[in-house]
Amino acid sequence: MPYTWLALLLIGLAVTALAATTGHANRFWASGPFRRLAAWQTWWLRRSENRHPPAPLPAHPNTGNVAAEGEQEEQSPDDLLVDQLVEQSLRQHRSSVLLQPQVAAELSDDQLARAVRHFNESASIIPRGAVMVAERVGEVGGGEVARGEDGATPSRRQDVEAFFLDRYSVTNQHFQDFVDAGGYEQMEYWPTEIWPELLDFVDQTGQPGPRFWKEGTYPQGKANHPVVGVSWYEAVAYATWAGRRLPTDAEWLKAASWPVEVDAGQLSARRYPWGDVLDRGQANVWSADVGDTSQVDTFPDGVSASGLYQLAGNVWEWTVDDAGELVETAMIAGRNLILSGPMKIIRGGAFDTYFENHASCEFRSVARPTDRKHNIGFRCAVGVYQLVDVTRDLSGLASTGQVTASHDGKADDKVLEECGV
Repeated sequence: MPYTWLALLLIGLAVTALAATTGHANRFWASGPFRRLAAWQTWWLRRSENRHPPAPLPAHPNTGNVAAEGEQEEQSPDDLLVDQLVEQSLRQHRSSVLLQPQVAAELSDDQLARAVRHFNESASIIPRGAVMVAERVGEVGGGEVARGEDGATPSRRQDVEAFFLDRYSVTNQHFQDFVDAGGYEQMEYWPTEIWPELLDFVDQTGQPGPRFWKEGTYPQGKANHPVVGVSWYEAVAYATWAGRRLPTDAEWLKAASWPVEVDAGQLSARRYPWGDVLDRGQANVWSADVGDTSQVDTFPDGVSASGLYQLAGNVWEWTVDDAGELVETAMIAGRNLILSGPMKIIRGGAFDTYFENHASCEFRSVARPTDRKHNIGFRCAVGVYQLVDVTRDLSGLASTGQVTASHDGKADDKVLEECGV
């Protein structure tokens, strides 16, 4: 998003205020990572046009002399402030901000290593490739779209560049960090068209936050549950603040269905993220009899090939894409319904999804971008070319770019095997 550079500027201002308390504000502002903030806007706006390989992890030029054995190298006040900023960013799960090339180049080797480790624990790489995307959404309000003469939904082949996708849906605890950091008051994180309505995004007590929260905080006992009651705009704002973005519809589908080319121009994809059959215990849908959201790291039998949890069930997930012409007319109870207003594509099904095929990879529905429903959440993505090369030290496979840092070694093996590594 073009507003992320402003988020970095705000971080710089916050750190400057902290530096002022120690009398080092002027010297700190003139040095370190923040002296280049003025140039970051141009880079960020041009980032989507960059098709070069990701920048290598920089060898930091200012690491200083190596302390003699038994000695502890003393940090300058400026270094301490930067380290505090890095720690705060990692606590807030914003490692993507630290791994943008202009920021990473200013970090020490240790700081950079911590950011890379944190990032690889939170996201999996999805290699570039093609995916078959349906020409129409699968359902709106209970209606099925028309199919071709052969019974198949019309689809088109779409190429997807390599990207990273979060292993888990964004949790209440993670979203709490955004709320506590003043995310609802920082206009630069939000699409401009929603600015006049920003004050309407409040919880049940009128505080800024998701719809079902109270007093600006999430329900007790649900820290590790997916955040729900957030509109598409709130999801976009959080992702921008975190240095990430929402996945496109094609990206989400590729991560979930893991298509493999089996013949010239022919793709074979999974019906569900784990395979072609949904058994009880693989996804939090109606048949699982949970009746509510579950923690984001549950249902391990439903993990995808790349180590992603709950791409089927638990909560629907926002994508960045407009439904556009995908939703012109929907059939509901035998009648044609003309939908008014913009719609966004959602994927994956939820805990209250009754029909199992609605939780399949190919199925998608829509929601208005201002909807704040009890069963819609999101996860974040980031392009490979937006970050330094975080795969360099992972299993010695940096040259392939086809590696995941999933917690499950079996998931790693599946990814590497299906990538042909």
